[in-house]
Amino acid sequence: MLSKISSDKIYRFLFLLGIFILYAMLFMAVFFFMFYIHELGHMLFGFLDGLLKGQINSFTITHWERHPLLQLFWIPQQTMIIQGQGSANFAMGGPFMMMLIAGYLSWVGYFRSKDKRWLLIFISIALFEISGNIICGTDNFYSSPLSICNHGVDMSLQFLSIALFSGVFSFFITKKFEEVFMKRVTTSQSFQHQ
Repeated sequence: MLSKISSDKIYRFLFLLGIFILYAMLFMAVFFFMFYIHELGHMLFGFLDGLLKGQINSFTITHWERHPLLQLFWIPQQTMIIQGQGSANFAMGGPFMMMLIAGYLSWVGYFRSKDKRWLLIFISIALFEISGNIICGTDNFYSSPLSICNHGVDMSLQFLSIALFSGVFSFFITKKFEEVFMKRVTTSQSFQHQ
């Protein structure tokens, strides 16, 4: 039975298994660090705002939750100014920081590959931040969800943004992994035939 399975099918299976494992690990890591980067953005923009006003703001993370996908890990959920005053820069710093990083990654990805799909990374992160944190979260001028937000709108927009990010992320991971893996497979097969 095993002899009937061609080496190409075995390589393809190993390739897909490797992609699945790699993708799952990378997606969990990215999803984990997004929370830290977001809260760091609040602190960074709040600190810079304080400097512009001639004061030093200090911060603390007041609320931690278990990661939704990795229950073993805790993620920050709320940053508060201990000393200093709040501002629009502090309130919008988290979403702005995430969009800056996503924009930079999209630009670098496009610049290196000329593939316009890299823009979807920025769009998915921007949609996630705007829907989940500005419109339906507390990262706005009112420090509470806006009146247009309800649980269905929030969940739909966040699901759409995560699905878009996941699809684009998996496309680029698969593409890169296939280039590297298939290059090695063809190289090893050419050595076997010699």
